[in-house]
Amino acid sequence: FVGGVPMRVFGVAGVAAAAVLALIGWSFLSADAPPTVESLPAPVIAADAGGSAVYPENSAEAVRENVRFGIMPAVDLVELGDGTIALGAGGPDAGEDMYGKPYADLTADEFADGTIPAPREDTEAGSPATWDEVYGDFGSDTVFMPSVDSDAALDAVLSAAEDAERTDA
Repeated sequence: FVGGVPMRVFGVAGVAAAAVLALIGWSFLSADAPPTVESLPAPVIAADAGGSAVYPENSAEAVRENVRFGIMPAVDLVELGDGTIALGAGGPDAGEDMYGKPYADLTADEFADGTIPAPREDTEAGSPATWDEVYGDFGSDTVFMPSVDSDAALDAVLSAAEDAERTDA
C-alpha cells in the first residue's frame, strides 16, 4: 500500500498509460501517405459534376464532399480577369449568369463575393473557390482531375503540384 492505495492500482494505471502512448505512436507512424495516381485503386472514380444534384458543380462544397467520400474531384478551371485561376465551367466568356459579367472581367474579390446557384430548391447555394484554395485545402488528401483549357490554368495546376511536392498526384 502507498498512501492507502494498493500497489496493483499503480501497475494497472502504468499499463493503461503505456497502452495509450503505444496507440498514439502506432497511429502516427502508420498514417497513410497522400494518394498518388499510381496508388489509386482500380477502377478510379472521378466526380465529373459529381454530387451536382445536391452541391453546385465547381463549388467549394462539391469538392469537399467528393473528397470526403473518396471520389476524385474533376473540376473545371477558368481564368479570371486578374489572372486568378478559379473553379468554373464554360471558359472565360461564361459566368455572366452568376456574376453579371464574364469570368474574364472578374477580379478574385468579385468572384469570391458571388454565390453559385443551388441545383434544386431544397439545396443550398455554393461557395465559389479558386484553384489555390481547393488545392491548398485538399491537395494532400486526394488526386485532382482538373480540366485545363489554357496555358494559365496549366501553369497554376503544375505550380501548385510542384510547390506541394505532389507531382505524382
